[in-house]
Amino acid sequence: MQLFLFQIESETHASLDEVETKHCIKVLRHSIGDILHGIDGAGNKYSAEIIKTTKKSVSLHILSRESKWGEHAYRIQLAVSPLRIRDRFEWIIEKAVELGVTEIYPVKCARSIKKQINQKRLESIMLSAVKQSKRSYIPKLHPLTPFKQFVQDCDTAFRYIPHCTSTEPLHNHQSNIQASQSLTFFIGPEGDFSEPEIELAQSHHFQPISLGTNRLRTETAAIYALSIIKGLKGW
Repeated sequence: MQLFLFQIESETHASLDEVETKHCIKVLRHSIGDILHGIDGAGNKYSAEIIKTTKKSVSLHILSRESKWGEHAYRIQLAVSPLRIRDRFEWIIEKAVELGVTEIYPVKCARSIKKQINQKRLESIMLSAVKQSKRSYIPKLHPLTPFKQFVQDCDTAFRYIPHCTSTEPLHNHQSNIQASQSLTFFIGPEGDFSEPEIELAQSHHFQPISLGTNRLRTETAAIYALSIIKGLKGW
C-alpha cells in the first residue's frame, strides 16, 4: 500500500503538497477518481478520492479515517549522540522510527565528535520510514540538546543509560519495561559516556545497564535496545 502525507483541511477534505503531488501524479500516474491512502503524521490514516489535480497540488475528498493506525500506546524515547559518519546516524534515525519510537533526542555529549545535525534532512528520512513501516504518527525530533539539559529535563517513568563499564544486565529490568507506559534509552557516542556524565545521569534517575559483554557500536546498541523493547511490549 502506497502511503501519502495528507494535509488535512477539514473532516471531509485534504490535499497533497507539491512534493507529494509530484510523486502522486508524475511518478505513480494517479488521476481524478483514484483512491489514495494517506496519513496525517498525528496518528490517523485515511482513504480519499482525488477530485482535482494541478501541477503543484492534489485535492482529496476523505472517505474514511482510522485513528492510531499502526501505532502502540507507549511513549518510547531514544536519546543518542550524533555520530561522526552521517550515514550511520541517519540509519539509526530511520530504524528507530521503524521500531516504534515516539521521540528522538540527538544529544551532545562530552565525547561527541559531531556538533550539529541536519534537522530537515532527518525529518525527511523519518517521514519515509513512517510510510515504509506503515505507521501514522511521525515521531518528534528534538533539536540537538546538551547532555546536562537533557538529563535534567527527562521525565519518563523509566530511564536507562547503557555504558561499557556497567554490569547490570538489561534482562533484570524486563518487568519494568513491559509494565511501563513511558521509558527512555540513552545511547552514548563513540568512546562512550564520560564518568561525570554517568554520575550526573544517575543523579537524575537514569539506571546504568549493560547490553552484554561485547562492545557495540552506537548504532548497534540503539537498535539492539529498541528491538528488545519491541519484543517485550509485543507490538
